[in-house]
Amino acid sequence: MTPHPDPLPAAMRSSVYGLLAGLWGRPLSAETIARLTRDAARDEAGGLAAELLAPLRDGAPDIALRLGVEHTRLFGGLQEGYGPPPPYESVWRDDPAVGTVAAAVAEAYRAAGYDERGFAGPCDQLAEELRFVAALCAAEDAAARDGADEDLAAARDHRRRFLDRHLMVWVPGYCHALAAQAREPLYAALARVTAQILHEDSLGLALSVERAGDAPAFGRAPAAGTVPGDGPCRMQ
Repeated sequence: MTPHPDPLPAAMRSSVYGLLAGLWGRPLSAETIARLTRDAARDEAGGLAAELLAPLRDGAPDIALRLGVEHTRLFGGLQEGYGPPPPYESVWRDDPAVGTVAAAVAEAYRAAGYDERGFAGPCDQLAEELRFVAALCAAEDAAARDGADEDLAAARDHRRRFLDRHLMVWVPGYCHALAAQAREPLYAALARVTAQILHEDSLGLALSVERAGDAPAFGRAPAAGTVPGDGPCRMQ
């Protein structure tokens, strides 16, 4: 089995998803802001990373406090009217069956061999879903370095299906709403960059499946047992 071409190296994609997960997951400490500011100052490549980190370059002494307050307002779900609904898939998807969405997310984690323990929050919180994709990308990278083509195909198929069935279903609409309500440039940029990263990743996976010819079409659920991704991939 020959791995399909991928425009962005898996290790780099894992780092990108990990960074996004960290920014969505918890308020930034002053130390983290200082480190990211140094990274932004060294970034001469431009692109999405520059757009995401640019708001940290102002060096305002109260930036950690400002971002902490805004993080709570945007993501805490403290009360109706104080920021948008929190970033949980089960909140932003129109599903009348309570618990169905979160159960489907948990099953996707289980099928891939992913253990989400250690994250303080529901499994369908956006940061945890991004952390899951980061782990899948890391598994792809490890499989590619080891020449384990079946593990590589399994991790990539789990990523494709999770994007198709979960993240791309609700995150673009959520990010659009968040960008309109964010008062801090960092979180407006985070919404825009996250939506674009997901769009480009899902498009790249769709094209790789189309080129492969013998894989299920993007957006269609494969029959059980027909693709390597039906079993767990090797998580590091």
